[in-house]
Amino acid sequence: DLQRLHEAGCQTVFTPDNGLMYPRGRQDISIVMPPRSLSKVLCGASRPGHFVGVCTVLSKLLHMVAPEILVLGEKDYQQLRIVQQMVADLNLNVQVLPGPLQREADGLAYSSRNTFLSPAERQVAPLLAQTLFDLARRSTSAADIASLTTEGWERLEQAGFLPDYLELRDAQTLQALNVPQPDARWFAAARLGQTRLIDNVIVP
Repeated sequence: DLQRLHEAGCQTVFTPDNGLMYPRGRQDISIVMPPRSLSKVLCGASRPGHFVGVCTVLSKLLHMVAPEILVLGEKDYQQLRIVQQMVADLNLNVQVLPGPLQREADGLAYSSRNTFLSPAERQVAPLLAQTLFDLARRSTSAADIASLTTEGWERLEQAGFLPDYLELRDAQTLQALNVPQPDARWFAAARLGQTRLIDNVIVP
């Protein structure tokens, strides 16, 4: 990461260690609670407390660095929405901008976790994105979302994935949708071997 930042022209990187971030340890610190409606679904449902940690450490970093702009990638879309809401709720003086989701040539969303995939798993992994794009394309006003969800889930299972969730949700509120609407996204998380992959695709 540091090498890539250097190549991009970055001159300063703030890399605090645990001693600076948590001088009294992590067990008895003030925490920042994420908005419940955004944090209890999708990844939050299977990873209790995860977004409490995200909001707490990020709020500390924002206070320490005081940036004007914070860019968060759309691959972790739920995290992006939670942080956007946290910044608004706490009146933090920073603009949160979404970074477009980047993909490999075969469609797999860029992620450091991809390096943990075996060669055989790496060949299968793009099916997650392919399934989401297919569901998004077929999510017309007359679509049966429940049937599409079942079809997509079974497709992933047959390919060797262990799905965690596959859902159509409102891109702003993250509320589940039974019918397509403007600003809707398909969200998915699934394990392939020991690696947990997440992705999302907007409905055109």
